[in-house]
Amino acid sequence: MNRLNIFFVWKRCFSYKVLITILTIIIFGCFKSRDDEINEQIYATVNGIYLTESGLRAIVPKEFYERLTPEHKRKIVEEWINKELLYQEALRIGIDKEPEIQRLLLNSKQNLLSNEFLERELSNIKIPGENELKKYYEDNKEFFKLNAVEYRVRYALFDNSKDATSFFRKVKNSESFSNLA
Repeated sequence: MNRLNIFFVWKRCFSYKVLITILTIIIFGCFKSRDDEINEQIYATVNGIYLTESGLRAIVPKEFYERLTPEHKRKIVEEWINKELLYQEALRIGIDKEPEIQRLLLNSKQNLLSNEFLERELSNIKIPGENELKKYYEDNKEFFKLNAVEYRVRYALFDNSKDATSFFRKVKNSESFSNLA
């Protein structure tokens, strides 16, 4: 083997070793060990699934979490246990595999993601002030002109038909509607 081939073989082996090392770090970095969970307060366990402090914080909106009393936390934990038991039973009997449930899950996911996208996009939009709106109007008046015929509708309400008939005759005889109303 010549030097060039040896270099390419070495380079390829080195690349694989680096790639395997990086993938190993990424994969093991994604898993939370039981020791990591123990460092955090565990409120409940259901068949090996833990409700930790961070899990409880994820359930309760930030603005309310600090004001939770021990009784509130207990009720939230009980509710989580009930939901987790129901969820695990639903998975056990295969409800999540049913086509209708799959369709509903996909629909919910699409709604959630599209709403979140809109929320993020709309939060970046700057709302123009009154001066900016006036300037835009002045600069673009031609876009605000109506190209159609404009009609003005006027009406008058009466308690009885006698007053309505009298009013109609006066308007018909060229008296001003505005003066009569």
